[in-house]
Formats: sequence, C-alpha cells, structure tokens
Amino acid sequence: MVRFTEQPVGWKRTLALVAINVLGVVAIIASGGGEPTGGGPGPPPPPAINNAPENASVQAGDAAVFSVTATTTNEPLRYQWQRATATSRFVDIRGATDATYTLNGAQPGDDGALFRVAVSDTKGSGFTEPARLAVSPLPGLIFADGDFQPDDWETTVFVQPSSGAAFAVDQFATGGNPDAFRKMTHTLPLGVAGAGGPVAYHVRKTAIYDPAAQGAINVIDYQEDRSILVSPLRSNPIVSHLLLEQDGRRYLASFPSQPLSPPTPWTTVGRNGLQATDFVIADGPPCSANETCPDFSARGKPIRLGYRRDATTGLVVTAATIESGIDNWKVTVWRR
Repeated sequence: MVRFTEQPVGWKRTLALVAINVLGVVAIIASGGGEPTGGGPGPPPPPAINNAPENASVQAGDAAVFSVTATTTNEPLRYQWQRATATSRFVDIRGATDATYTLNGAQPGDDGALFRVAVSDTKGSGFTEPARLAVSPLPGLIFADGDFQPDDWETTVFVQPSSGAAFAVDQFATGGNPDAFRKMTHTLPLGVAGAGGPVAYHVRKTAIYDPAAQGAINVIDYQEDRSILVSPLRSNPIVSHLLLEQDGRRYLASFPSQPLSPPTPWTTVGRNGLQATDFVIADGPPCSANETCPDFSARGKPIRLGYRRDATTGLVVTAATIESGIDNWKVTVWRR
C-alpha cells in the first residue's frame, strides 16, 4: 500500500485566498495561478509504485540490495530511502536518493532492519511498504530441483469423496524453463468448485532440514517457475504454496495467484524472508498453547520441504481439465 499527500497550492492562489479572508470579499477572485476549478480533466495523479522493494536475505559481509520502480506524469521523480528497526522509527538514510539502495557489507546487527522509500513528484508523495533484511552468519542452505525425476518426489493426493475429480502428475524431458519440468493435471467435473477439487502435496524426498542438527532457522526464501499449459476456462488462477511438513502437520506459505488465460509462459514467483509467522497450518492437529508452529528454533523437529499447487477456479459450470507446470523449485534456508 502507498499513501500519498498533495503538495501545497501555488503561491499566487494562496495569496488570493488570504486576501479574500482578510477583506471579507464574498466573491470568487481569479488568482492567475493554481489548479483549474473545473471544465477539464482533473489534476494529474501522484506517482504510481509498480514494484515495491522486496525482502532481502544475505550472509554477513555481503551486500543487500533494495529497489523500487515507479511511474509518473509529473516529472521529476524523487526518492528518499529510510531505515527502521523493531525499536526505532524510520529515519532518512543520508545520500540514499536513487531508485536502488545498496547496503554494502551487511552485518549481524542489521538483521531485522526495515527499509522503505518515499517516492514523490510535483503532485504528491508516498511511502512503500517496508522490506525486511535478514542477515545470517552462515551461507544459505539450498534445496533445489530443476529435473523432477518421479522417484525424487512423494505426492499425497486428497480428493473429495464421490466427486469425480482426479489428479495426475508427470515428468517431461522438454518444454520447461528450459528443459525438464513437472506437469500437474487437475480434473474437475461439472458442479465441483475448485476449492473442493483434488489437493496434492508434493515433498522432495531428500529436502529435509533438521534444526536440532543444522541450526535454528532465521528465514526461508522460496522460488519456483510456473506455467498454465491447458485450461478450457477463460480465467484460471493458479495458486502456489511453499510446503513444510513438521511433527505431523503441513504448513503453507502462499504466493500471488496467476489469473491469466492459458497458455501462459513460464513465470517466476516466490517470496524472500519467510518467518515462522508467515506459515499457516493446512493439515494436522491444531497448535496448542505451549507449542510453536512451525518450530524454527534449535529444538524444532526435522522439516520436510515441498510445494502445493491449487487450481482455484470457483464453481465449474462445465467439466474442466487444467494442466500446469512447475520448474526450478528452490528453497534457501538461512540459519541464525
């Protein structure tokens, strides 16, 4: 969200309004300046934020980069980056007045710092939502797959009883981004809502992180490439989730949907800096008052990593077979 405030009116109009107030003139006096009062298009809008800065995760000593893209009809665009912590308010960063801000040599003391940027033009200004910096003393531990050999993955499918819905998964050697990829097929019969269709959890068998042996987790970065291959529906939002399995529970972190008409090209999606609070329980017993769910601490049990892909189509008025692809699945675990 971006909040904008209008700049003060021109000096000529201000002087005219002051004169009216002092002299008590009950009339509209032209100031010769300021904004038009009507009969034409409204004032140009303030700057629009196209891409806000994203969370960043780095190893201590590396550079952290934050950037923003904005457009305006009221040149010039101006930028002012600000920084805050959990215990301090936002303050300007001296000299940080470009669309990109780089913090060189990030240190453990920078972990958890927040960064935002004020973007302004001649008509208004506003702040972006803050991005969070995570700094780890160790390199990120990466789990990735770009080939999706069937024996490397374990898939658990839940289908609404007697719905007629079905799910299938296949590996293709070509057609991905750029080569092999994993194809998922959701079959939704007449009258079945997308949320009531098949749900499939995919876990990479060798992608296991053990906090007790490998260290407490600070944050997790996730990235995948996805595409819609076949769908008879005009609009087909595909929703991606990072999946964690720990101590009999499944947890999900969601990502933006893809409401595009098929076929769609390969698109990279994901989120950086995921904390334990960014995950919700999707399956398993509820979290009790004396538990941490999920548990990223050094006391936490082993975590299995994977993904879930949903075809959320709303009520299906005709039978639909939806095919989507995933490629370049990647999870980076940053330790404390």
